[in-house]
Amino acid sequence: MNLQSALIPLVPTDDTRLVLALDLADRIIDHSSDAILISAAEPIDQPGPLIVFANHTFKTRTGYSDEDLIGKTPRILQGPKTDQHTLRRIRTALETWKPIREEVLNYKKSGEEFWQELNIFPVPNAAGAFTHWVSIQRDITARKIIEQQNFDLAFLDPLTNLPNRRLFFDRLFQTIVKNTRSNHYAALLYIDLDHFKLVNDREGHAAGDRLLQAVAKRLEACLRAGDTLSRLGGDEYIVLLDQLGGDFEVASSITEGVAHRMLSSPDRLLKENTSTWIGTFSIGITIFSGNHTHTLEELVEQSDSAMYQAKALGRNRLQVYDQAMRQANSEKSAQIENLRHALDRDWFKLYFQPQCDKHGNILGYEALLRLQHPTHGLILPGAFIALAESTHLIVPIGRWVLAQACQQLARWATQPQTAAYFLSVNVSLRQLHHAEFVDDLMAELKRTGVNPERLTLEITESLSRTHSEEIVEKIRRLKQFGIRLSLDDFGTGFSSLTYLKNLPFDELKIDRSFISDLITNSTSASIVRATLNLSEALGLAVIAEGVETQAQLDFLFDAGCRIFQGYFFDQPMPIEVLEAKRLSVNGLAP
Repeated sequence: MNLQSALIPLVPTDDTRLVLALDLADRIIDHSSDAILISAAEPIDQPGPLIVFANHTFKTRTGYSDEDLIGKTPRILQGPKTDQHTLRRIRTALETWKPIREEVLNYKKSGEEFWQELNIFPVPNAAGAFTHWVSIQRDITARKIIEQQNFDLAFLDPLTNLPNRRLFFDRLFQTIVKNTRSNHYAALLYIDLDHFKLVNDREGHAAGDRLLQAVAKRLEACLRAGDTLSRLGGDEYIVLLDQLGGDFEVASSITEGVAHRMLSSPDRLLKENTSTWIGTFSIGITIFSGNHTHTLEELVEQSDSAMYQAKALGRNRLQVYDQAMRQANSEKSAQIENLRHALDRDWFKLYFQPQCDKHGNILGYEALLRLQHPTHGLILPGAFIALAESTHLIVPIGRWVLAQACQQLARWATQPQTAAYFLSVNVSLRQLHHAEFVDDLMAELKRTGVNPERLTLEITESLSRTHSEEIVEKIRRLKQFGIRLSLDDFGTGFSSLTYLKNLPFDELKIDRSFISDLITNSTSASIVRATLNLSEALGLAVIAEGVETQAQLDFLFDAGCRIFQGYFFDQPMPIEVLEAKRLSVNGLAP
């Protein structure tokens, strides 16, 4: 159908000039790059305006012919994903004869989805009465695809296509704002896969990724409409349950019901993806209302704490955040604040314990960290190092320790009696993982002018369970720079001898747990002898720590050990005490 035929009700057909104008408009509109649709005013017995004209572009783009379109309503373009809210806005505009501009997802005759930008406006007849609608439609599918891709990159986890941390926190914030007005409850469920590491270790990371995708589907199937499931990273997921009502008991019942569905949901989907994972979760729950006083991060931390409690109680269970955990978290927060104050207010101190030969001649020292609290007194590292590790405060603390160590080595280098001393410093894997660790340390050594060969980094034996090429490369860079490397606490973990052989360590440090009873325990004695034999075969030096008696010293020396550390020689001491003792031994006034 052409434009002139479609618009006969609007114009007098005996006006030659108008007929010619309509013929010209017909050809222009039919070749427009925009799709154009004209619909007659809605008859009383029809569900919408009826199509009287579609230009060539519209028919080419949608695949519909005149026979498909004429006499039908534009609803022929709608499908399962067409947004009903948008359609209601269009319907309201039609009923009030107002122009409207909207973006709509519609469907071609083939069923293919496509996006349209619609500009719809009413057209009056010669008498001024509105009788038709003109819809000019632009295909914006390409732009919508790019927008969706950008959204996915910014807000979705690329592995599971679930909301990522950023989008999750935004939805959590919106929920809190809404519940503040209604004082309704919501809940967080922090979910961790039990023994997931076994899958990566035994079947590889590809199998682990497939399992994480299958778990996402399993968890989604347990949720209600409107709930949000997010993958925070690794094998950790978090769920936001909204619309739990204003009664705490009801909210608790709904929340625990969802959690129990997760714990007991079928494993078929998971067994198809892995033969290793046992298929259980540990779930931590926190329930909160609109009048809470916690930050978003604190709410997530509460559910995280409850999840770790579930793991501690045996896994494959749920745990609700309670008053006892609230007290523990409060204490933990105070401890974290103390650690931050310790850095800012110079509460940290280095103590030094000598490392000696059999005769007590000092070869060097180990720098040991202490926290001198103004009210709690001297605090040993066992009370705060694990917390520093878990909060990443170990990175700035470790940076401070290494800076102090380098400065001390620089001072010793200026005196003939101490210039040959070496100094050992403990370094955690979390420090090694920090992107700037090596560069920061090299810069500090250059700044202080310290000989790198006088610095020994003691790295815990858990390194042998880390297969990160990044860590291996950093260790090799440190060695190339001249820094000595010691494998600390040897024998307490699961060292890989191949890993030990392939990394450039200079020495092993036998853990004090083997030294303390080697005189009375034949197993400890055998382990010490085997370690010393292994070290000799690999060309590594050995330090025995925790030496407290002459008998232990004699045994170790006879077995081949040549460097010792422990209370038999001296206890750790602050630098001012160490210097006073050294001067006293040399007959100089302190």
